[in-house]
Amino acid sequence: MSHKHFHGLSLALGLISLLVFVGGSCGSTPTTPPAESTKSESSLLPGFSLYENKDFNFSMQYPSDWRKEEAGGEIKVQFFSPVENEEDTFSENLNVVISTLPKQMSFEQFVTINLDQIKQGLLNFKSIETKDETLPAGKARSLIFTGIYGKETAPTLKWRQTFIVSGSKIYVISYTASPDGYDKQLDTAVKMVNSLREIK
Repeated sequence: MSHKHFHGLSLALGLISLLVFVGGSCGSTPTTPPAESTKSESSLLPGFSLYENKDFNFSMQYPSDWRKEEAGGEIKVQFFSPVENEEDTFSENLNVVISTLPKQMSFEQFVTINLDQIKQGLLNFKSIETKDETLPAGKARSLIFTGIYGKETAPTLKWRQTFIVSGSKIYVISYTASPDGYDKQLDTAVKMVNSLREIK
């Protein structure tokens, strides 16, 4: 199965989480390309580079050998792990979506409603774990689950989707992998999520 096909799966699931909040992105349409900063190199994780998006005011560290793509729209940036060999048909990936917490809705309600949307969008959905924590960027809830996106003949995938709230802004960070490859890049994905910072 082609790398391009899995790329589409990543995009689709990132948008599933926002179906109920059409037009809920934060900030304006980017007018200048995001930059990779060389600032604060001493604070970078070993082997990581710093991605900065000054239009949407956030930064994130990512492995220097991962491919970075600015997608536009709700998905602000995506990172793809390198394919190891010809038998490695799935590129583990992570994307960042930005949305707005509607007025009179709690963070917990936002996550619950989005989870309901995900359940409707996936076949054979199975919830594995839910974890609440406080990260440098704000209060967070991570959901780990598996399912099939698209036709029943499509492969089962595994996700770790983290919601982080900062004021009225919500970051939805999705790590996508095959079930067999999930643990391979999980530690890296967690480091990426934990490195998210808001910038002025």
